[in-house]
Amino acid sequence: MGFEFEQYDAIIVADMLHYLPPAEQMQVIEKCISNLNPGGKLIIRDGDADKKSNAQKKQS
Repeated sequence: MGFEFEQYDAIIVADMLHYLPPAEQMQVIEKCISNLNPGGKLIIRDGDADKKSNAQKKQS
C-alpha cells in the first residue's frame, strides 16, 4: 500500500473494505493493527452487499 501510517490509539475503517479483494482487505486490516498503540482499538464498519439498504427497502 502506498501510504504511510503513524501510531494511533484508534483507527476506524468505514464502508470501504467491500470494494477490495479479500487479500487486500487483509493487508489493510493487518497494517491498521500493526500501527495501533498498545491497547489501541480497530473499529471496522462495512455494509453487506447482499442486502438492500434501509433506504432501498423503504422505497419498494
